[in-house]
Amino acid sequence: MQQLIPMSKIVVLIPAFNEEGSINKVITEIPSSVSEIIVVNNNSTDNTVQVAKDAGATVIHQPKEFKPTIALYKYSPIVPVF
Repeated sequence: MQQLIPMSKIVVLIPAFNEEGSINKVITEIPSSVSEIIVVNNNSTDNTVQVAKDAGATVIHQPKEFKPTIALYKYSPIVPVF
């Protein structure tokens, strides 16, 4: 039988551009087993950043076009799960 390696930390990375109308729901529906939620703000011009922070997420800023794969490597050690 294959042994599972215990995860010490589960992080969810959410790219966001002008998502103030939906980001709260996305964040609040993430299971409590997740250690950290990081919203990558992609130069939003609406209230995405404040709504994400109010929902409990950490917000980082990516001023250029967001490429999730690049962010995964930049903010390592994050293990991508697609």
